[in-house]
Amino acid sequence: MCLSGNLQTRGFIKVIVRRLLTLEEVGLGLALLSLIRDASGLVMASCSLRLPAGVDVWAANSLAILKSFQFGSECGLFPFIIESDAKRVVNWINNSSHWNSNYGTILGDIDRLSSHRSGSNVIW
Repeated sequence: MCLSGNLQTRGFIKVIVRRLLTLEEVGLGLALLSLIRDASGLVMASCSLRLPAGVDVWAANSLAILKSFQFGSECGLFPFIIESDAKRVVNWINNSSHWNSNYGTILGDIDRLSSHRSGSNVIW
């Protein structure tokens, strides 16, 4: 289940995701940054990923959330919260309105991952 808004984060591990679009010699690139913080705000781990991509800002944000969800799951974090600054993408996930969007495949993957990790959330 994914939630939006101001969620109480005590007892949760927070995965903060940021998406950056970068210009490279060959075109548009995508850089993802994930920080993992415990409930007291201390950084436990971080990761970054750089991908060559020709995507728009909404696809980039969707992909950043998906990769962060995968990262949190692979690290064995439970329960965890993914915090993103992409309110539109978070709303698509929370309202299950992503099926008709251009990003339905990526957001559907997020939906499937979140259903297997009950108690984990996506917030804005």
